[in-house]
Amino acid sequence: MSAFPLLSDRPRVHQSFLYDARGVALYEGILGTPEYYLPAAEEALLQANLDALTAPLSSRLALVELGAGDGGRTRRLAAEPLVYAPADISAESLSLNEAGFRGSEPLAARRAEGWTAAFTLNALSHVNDITGTDFDTADWRHVAEYDAASTSVRTHVEARRAVVLSVPAEGGGRRELRRFAAGERVFVEQSRKFSEEETRRLAEAAGLRLSRSWASDDYLIAELVRGSA
Repeated sequence: MSAFPLLSDRPRVHQSFLYDARGVALYEGILGTPEYYLPAAEEALLQANLDALTAPLSSRLALVELGAGDGGRTRRLAAEPLVYAPADISAESLSLNEAGFRGSEPLAARRAEGWTAAFTLNALSHVNDITGTDFDTADWRHVAEYDAASTSVRTHVEARRAVVLSVPAEGGGRRELRRFAAGERVFVEQSRKFSEEETRRLAEAAGLRLSRSWASDDYLIAELVRGSA
């Protein structure tokens, strides 16, 4: 496999390219749309079980959150942690996180019209900014398909027409990097769903155990701890 994913037999753009400043703004817009049901499902489950979820945090000196995003969920759970350490792939998300904890207003709800496609295609613009490629987002379309075997939504960008991708050449000008046929796809990301049993199995494989869980028809919150019961 090539060291440059775009040159491999199964070309891809790494998902980190989704999260430049514009990408983060688009993602937050997606979360605020009424059509995207997961935030509302999570909020309902948090509200119904808030006391049970927050009780163990009262004895913690620090709270470390991986994939913290803007920290909206954590503001509900973390009453008075002495140290809050959010970690995220996006510096822009962490800036929003800090602003939220300082009392800034949350983003208003928006309509879903084209937000997800714009979010995915923005990754190509980010690749251009970093590597000097010349992706034209008008040449590509967002494609998201559900794969039942892996219980995941797989997201690609698909060439609308034949595309020649180039990069800056030494000494000036440009050199051809790769040709894409009409209909050829570039993988961007996948979002998986996990059942409670699958979460338990994955936790045990990592040396953890599922100690408590809360579930609704649309969402699962699981508490994982180290060691055996």
